[in-house]
Amino acid sequence: MIQPILFVHILAAFLLVAGSIGSFATSLSARRRSSSSTILVLMKLQHKLTGTLILPGSSIVLLSGLYLTYALGLSWTSFWIAGALVAWVLALLLGGIVLGPAVDKVVKEAERCIDQGETQASPELRNLLGSTKFIIGEWIEKALILLLLYFMVFKP
Repeated sequence: MIQPILFVHILAAFLLVAGSIGSFATSLSARRRSSSSTILVLMKLQHKLTGTLILPGSSIVLLSGLYLTYALGLSWTSFWIAGALVAWVLALLLGGIVLGPAVDKVVKEAERCIDQGETQASPELRNLLGSTKFIIGEWIEKALILLLLYFMVFKP
């Protein structure tokens, strides 16, 4: 029973990584665009990637990882297991508390621009996309996901 769960665990990790890379690429691309409609499409795509790849992938990684830890009789206090759990929780919190609301604000501002007939991104939209909190939050989240993968692959 371990091999199928391990397969699911690894497959879910691929979903998490693919969604994370796609999400990061869409926000980087949105920062380089001047059209409010293009920014809106990219940020909605980022939101879609989060809901279809990142959240399911990270949830399945967690659940299958917990099962594998239990089934294999591994110590919950092993550095690599505890570290992976901490990285997972921090990435989830960062996404939910900082990045999710930041993306929602960008989408609302882009929709406001379009509703008012503004074809170019407003200064407010530019500020939201380029906010230090948003950018640093994205980089930290990606670092946490890399750390999570490092713990799962190399088990230091």
